[in-house]
This record gives sequence, structure tokens and C-alpha cells, in this order.
Amino acid sequence: MPFIKIRFDKTIHSHELDASERLDNLFRVSHVTLAPPHHAWKPQMDYHEGSDEIFIIVDLAGVNREDIHLEVRRKSIKISGVRTDPSVDSNTRYHLAEIPAGYFERVLHLHAPVDMNTATARYTDGLLKIHIKKLPIEQTRKISVTKG
Repeated sequence: MPFIKIRFDKTIHSHELDASERLDNLFRVSHVTLAPPHHAWKPQMDYHEGSDEIFIIVDLAGVNREDIHLEVRRKSIKISGVRTDPSVDSNTRYHLAEIPAGYFERVLHLHAPVDMNTATARYTDGLLKIHIKKLPIEQTRKISVTKG
């Protein structure tokens, strides 16, 4: 989970500050780390299917198309990549930091097997749209059991 390091100033006693100054000092950010290297953020997505196709929409606002990687398997799809951290002045003071940056990854297990060769992906206006044809439902064959 993204986190913000909070620096507490030990030179000022909290009883000497008014309430707004206390809050300002409490939330003054000395260093922001939006995605530690060992942690991947998960983009939001929609997944629905028609009678013969699966549709996936992934919210990847601010990600360069070249930084998106897709791996399609028979019953799963992996979407991964990197959203670069916007360059921010070292003296910047955050009041809110909710947009994750760094490595992202999402693995989606599909409800039906898909034809990997039919997968297409388009990236427009921050949305990745994936379409994959389903494989036909395997037919079953009845076998009669004989005696002996």
C-alpha cells in the first residue's frame, strides 16, 4: 500500500502550537514514496462477457502505452507495467497523495477458456480495452459401459 513518511519536528513542543499549526506539522511531508519497489498497485478494471467474447477495461490513466505489458493464457490474463512518478520539486508539500505510481500488476482469472490468438488491445484516453474470443464449449461424449 502506498505510504507517506511523516516527519515530526522535535524542536517545537506541541503545547506551544495552535490546532492548525499542529495539523500542518503533523502532515508536513519530508519524503514521499508512492510505491515501494516490492509492492505493486492494482489498477481498477471491468470484466464482462458476451456469448462468444470476453471484454476487459482497465483504468491506466497516466501510463505510457509502451509501459503496458499483457500476457494472455487460456484461462487468465496478466496486465502489468509502470506508471512513472510525476517529477515533483523536493520542497513540495503534499496535502493529498492518492494516485499510485511505480510498478502495477493485475492477474485476472477468466470464467471461460479463450482463444489466445484472437486477443486485441487498444489504449485510448487512459483506458485499456481488451477483447478476446472464447473457445467453444467442449462437447461431452457419452460412453456406454459394457459388462465384463
